[in-house]
Amino acid sequence: MTSDVEQAFAVGWQVAQLYHSPIHETPVGNGEPSSRLPGRSALPEAEQTLLLAKQVEGGLRTLLPDIDKIDLASTVTNAVKQIREMPRDPVVIRKAIWDLHVEAFEALTIKDFQLGKSYGLGRALAETAIMPIDLSISERPPLYIDLFSAGRVEQIAGWLSELKSSFGPHASYAVYGSLSRWTTWMDGMDRANLNDPGADLARQGHVWRGLLSGEKQATDLLKATDFLQAGFALLKRFGQLSRRFFRSGYLIILVSILAAVVGVVIAISDLSGVSQSSRLVAQLVVILGALGFTTKGVASTLGRIVTKAQGELWDSEIDESCAVAACRLPASQKIVRRHAGEIGDMSRSGVLPVGRH
Repeated sequence: MTSDVEQAFAVGWQVAQLYHSPIHETPVGNGEPSSRLPGRSALPEAEQTLLLAKQVEGGLRTLLPDIDKIDLASTVTNAVKQIREMPRDPVVIRKAIWDLHVEAFEALTIKDFQLGKSYGLGRALAETAIMPIDLSISERPPLYIDLFSAGRVEQIAGWLSELKSSFGPHASYAVYGSLSRWTTWMDGMDRANLNDPGADLARQGHVWRGLLSGEKQATDLLKATDFLQAGFALLKRFGQLSRRFFRSGYLIILVSILAAVVGVVIAISDLSGVSQSSRLVAQLVVILGALGFTTKGVASTLGRIVTKAQGELWDSEIDESCAVAACRLPASQKIVRRHAGEIGDMSRSGVLPVGRH
């Protein structure tokens, strides 16, 4: 079931989509009957825009049950009315949607700051994917510079990180991973001679919307080979952690503890008047106690440590697999996994070049 945060994201996306939709000159209507019933894409374009406006209204009423008690209700009604009526004035319609956006953002933020933040995230990601389609190819390069600027991407990454637990498993990281790869790719391109990636960005936006609106689970993007790759990566990380442990100061500490234990054991062994069996029990108690073990705690302690490490590392590898699977860079670009130490980092500074192994 879709959460309120996911619903707020969807509404933010839909409002941005509505604002950047073309203003149609034809009246709204259901079209003429034919041999098959129409899907959404087969409806008249003006009707599709009206449907989008009604979706926004429905989403806001779900998130704000008391909407009729605030000014937002009349603002939504006015936007739907302007889109429905003929003749249409583009200036009036854009102003109506602008007002709708501002009041919706404010109302959601007042109710719950997470709803306002998620709404803003939906608006920002939608405009990243939708706006280039509305411009001619010659007008797009300067816009790409703005859309993928460091400050803007860091802001979006911050929202994704803060709302991570409110979205579906792996969804937030998958969106961040694909967005950061797009940013790195854009940083390395000559935008003046860029082979326009607008169609690829639109496909990327479709994936972002599905993941963060709750329409699709991130793991649904994975194939069997993706899980195998994550498993191999996990084994590699365990090997790296083991080598790091034995090269670190922890080994010196462990040797020092064992040396102290040996000294105590020798001292106990030299005690006179103590039976052999008693000395053996004492030695075992000293050894286990010095290492922090008890007969009841050995299995449970080690089990908790290993299970926790395995679970968290596995989740991070699935995060990365979802990020790779979610990325829709132009087909000529190879998408590779990040290095183990950088997996889980949701900051712009942690992004690797697209083709780095």
